[in-house]
Amino acid sequence: MSRNIGFIGSSGGVGVTSIIREISRLLSTKKRVCVIDMNFNMNDLPLTMQKSNFVDLKEFLVKTTNEEHVLFEINSNLSFVSTNAKNFNYELYINEIECFVKNIELKFDFILFDFGRKVKCLSVINEMVLVMNDSVSSIKNSSRIIHELKLLGQTEIFLILNKARVISSIEKRVFGSDEIEKILMVEIKFVLPFYFKNNPFIYSYKNKTFKELVKAILNNKKFENFEMKKYRGIKGFFRRKIYGKFEQGIY
Repeated sequence: MSRNIGFIGSSGGVGVTSIIREISRLLSTKKRVCVIDMNFNMNDLPLTMQKSNFVDLKEFLVKTTNEEHVLFEINSNLSFVSTNAKNFNYELYINEIECFVKNIELKFDFILFDFGRKVKCLSVINEMVLVMNDSVSSIKNSSRIIHELKLLGQTEIFLILNKARVISSIEKRVFGSDEIEKILMVEIKFVLPFYFKNNPFIYSYKNKTFKELVKAILNNKKFENFEMKKYRGIKGFFRRKIYGKFEQGIY
C-alpha cells in the first residue's frame, strides 16, 4: 500500500512543482514512486519532467484505455500521470480519479500529488504539504488553505517556507518565521534557504537540503537548520533589520 502525499501551494510560483519533481527523483532512487498532476490543464509538471507524449489520464476516465497505459515511466522506479487534456473538465471525474488512485496503490511505495493551489481528492491523501513564501499575499492564501484543509478533516499539515524564490519589490518580505507561525497557528516544519552568493536556490535532488527535506516530510518532524535559527528571537530581529536587504530575506 502506497503512502499518498499531497502538495499544495499558497500561490503560483512558490515552488511546489519544482519541489515535487526533485523529491520524486530522490525517493525513486530507492522506492517506487508515482507523481500525479492534479493541477488540471496547467501543463507545468509535464514540462518540468522534460518528457512528452504522455498518455493523458483523460483516456482512462473516458474508458478508452486502462490504467497501465496512463502510467508514463520516467525511469524504472518513477512514473507520472498527466492531466493536461485541453477543454476537458477533470473536476467532473473526481470520484473516478480517486478509484484510479486506489487501483494503483499496491504498485507504488509513494504517490505524490501536485494540487497546484486547489484542494482536491482528500479521501485518498494520507498527509498534506503546504508550500508558501513570506509575502503578504502568500500568508493570506495559506491561511485560507489551512482553514479549508481543517474543515475537510486534514489537521496534520507539513508547512514549508520557501525562501529560495526571489520576491518582487512589490511583495517585500516583512514577516519572520515566528510571526508567520502566530498568524497561521501552524508550525513551520522546514525552510528552504536563499543563497545570496549564488543565483536563487538551484532546485536539485542531489542537494543536501532536499535530502533533509525528504527526511523531515517522511518523519513529519520539524527540521531547524542554521538559517532558521539565526533569524529567531531578539538577535534575529536585529539581524533581519541590519542584514535583511543584503541577504534578500527574513527567516
